[in-house]
Amino acid sequence: MKKTIYALAAIVLIACKEDKETSSPSNPDKYGSGVYIANEGVFQTGVGTVSYYNPNSKTTSDEIFTEENGFPLGNVLQNIGFANDEVYLVVNNSGTVEVANAGNFKSKSTLSGFSSPRYFTVVNSQKGYITDWFSNQVLVVDLNSSSIVDSIGVGEGPEKVISNGQNAFVANSGAWTRDSIVSVVTISDNSLLKNVVVGDNPQSLQFDSQGSVWVLCSGYADWTDPSLSTAGKLVKLNSNNEVESSLDFSSSSMHPIHLNHYNGSFYFLDNNYNGKVMKMEESATSLPTTPLIDKAFYSFAVNPQNGDIYGTDPKDFNQSGMVYRYDMNGSLLDSFSTGIIPGSISFK
Repeated sequence: MKKTIYALAAIVLIACKEDKETSSPSNPDKYGSGVYIANEGVFQTGVGTVSYYNPNSKTTSDEIFTEENGFPLGNVLQNIGFANDEVYLVVNNSGTVEVANAGNFKSKSTLSGFSSPRYFTVVNSQKGYITDWFSNQVLVVDLNSSSIVDSIGVGEGPEKVISNGQNAFVANSGAWTRDSIVSVVTISDNSLLKNVVVGDNPQSLQFDSQGSVWVLCSGYADWTDPSLSTAGKLVKLNSNNEVESSLDFSSSSMHPIHLNHYNGSFYFLDNNYNGKVMKMEESATSLPTTPLIDKAFYSFAVNPQNGDIYGTDPKDFNQSGMVYRYDMNGSLLDSFSTGIIPGSISFK
C-alpha cells in the first residue's frame, strides 16, 4: 500500500496518553441508549461539550464529559462515535480524539497528533477510521487497543465515511478548495482500491436498502466570486463502484449536506448551515422541491432506530442552542436546550 512520507510521520506523532480510568468506575451504565449532541463551542475561544437526551423520559444532561472528568474536551467537538463499550469524541480544532467509557463517559485515553480530525466511523469489528481534514488522510484505529495503527492517503478534505465491512467509502469534501472524488478503501489491508469521480465536494454518503452507495455532493462554493460556484449532485454508484446515475441540484447558490437514510427514503439539508429538511424516496427520478420540515437547521440527523428527525439551532453561536425532534413525517414532537453550537448528532 502506498504511503506518503507525511502519512508515516503522522502515525509516529500520534500518541495515546496513559489510561486515566479507574479499575472500578462508579455508575458504569449512567448514560445509556439515547441521543448525544456534540456541541462545538465557540470557535478558538470556547470548549466543546456533550449533551445527552433521553427521548423516553424527555430529560437532558449537559456537559456530561466535563462533569464526569473535571476537565474540558477542547475546542470544536466535531463528532461522537461509539465502538463496543467505548465512545470516541473527535475534537477538531484541538486536533485530538478523546476515548472514554461509553457507559459513564470517564476518560480512558487521548489520541493526539491530528491536523484536523473530523469523523470517527466503525468499519468492522476490529477497526475504526478517523478522517483528518488537512492531512488528506484516514487514520486507522485498532478498536481492541484504542490506538492508531495505520494511515491511508485519500483526497482533499476527507469528511464522512461509510462501510459495508469489506470496503469503506470516503467522501472528500475539498477542505478549503475543491475535490470531486470518493475514495474506496479495502478494509482488510487499509489499501486504496480506487478513486471515483462523482461531483464537486462530496460531503456525505449512505447505503440504500439494496446496499448501493449514494453520495451527496455539496457543489463548490466560491465566496469571492459566486459565479464560479457549482451546483450539488446526488450520485448513485453501482456494484463496480462506478457512477450509475446522478441527479443535479438546480441552483449553484445552494449546497446540500448531511445525507441520511431511513426505511427506503433519503433525507438531507438543502443548504449548508441553514438548510431545510428534504425527503426523497429511493425510487425517485427527480430531486424534491418542497421541504419535509420548513425550518432552517445548522445540522440534523435521522435516528436509524425509529426514524425520528433531530435538527439543531445554534442561535447566535454564543449562547445555548436548541434541538428540535420530529417524527418521520415531519411533525414536531418536542425540543430541548443544548450547549453552544449543537452540531453533530449521534445515537446509541
